[in-house]
Amino acid sequence: MGRLADEGACFETAGFLPTPRSRHNERLRLSLPDLAPVAARLAGLANPVNRPLWADLETRTEAAHARRALAGEWPPIPDPAPGELALVCRPNLDVYSGLAGLYRTRHGNLRTDGVAAVLGRALTEGRQRDDALWFGPGALPAPDELAARYGDPAGLGVHMGPESVRYLWLDRADRAGRG
Repeated sequence: MGRLADEGACFETAGFLPTPRSRHNERLRLSLPDLAPVAARLAGLANPVNRPLWADLETRTEAAHARRALAGEWPPIPDPAPGELALVCRPNLDVYSGLAGLYRTRHGNLRTDGVAAVLGRALTEGRQRDDALWFGPGALPAPDELAARYGDPAGLGVHMGPESVRYLWLDRADRAGRG
C-alpha cells in the first residue's frame, strides 16, 4: 500500500456554488485589496501545486474573468471525468444523479428495484455535467453572454478558478429569470 504524503497547505478563496450559503458568503468575498498585501506570504506557505494561484492575483478578480470571457478567451468548460458518476443514495435507498442535497434524476430504489437495475439505469444515463446538476438540463448561456449581462466589470472579488465566477453569473442569471 502506498504511503500518504503531506503536500503542504492549500490556500484558496471559497469557490462559489449556487447555494444560500454561497450567496451569503459572496457578500463577504475577499477582494484584491484585501488579499494583495498577504498574497506573497500565502504563496510562500502554500504547497507547490497551489502556489501559482497567488501570483498575478489581479487576473483572478471578477473583472478580469469578465474581460477574458468577453474577449473569447474563456477556458473550455470541463467535461465530467470518464467513468465517474455523481450519485446520491437517500436514507430510504432511493438513488439519484446529483450531489448531497441536490437530487436530479431518480434511478430507482435499491431495496425494491435491486442494485443491478438501479445502477444499470444510472450507468445508462451516464454522468451529467456539474453545471447541469446545479442549473438543470438544457443549454446554458455562454461565458461571454454571462459576463456581458451578469458580470461586474469592476468587480474586485477574487475567484481562484473560472468555474467559481461562471457559477456566480449563472446564479445571477437564474435569479433574474435568465431573461
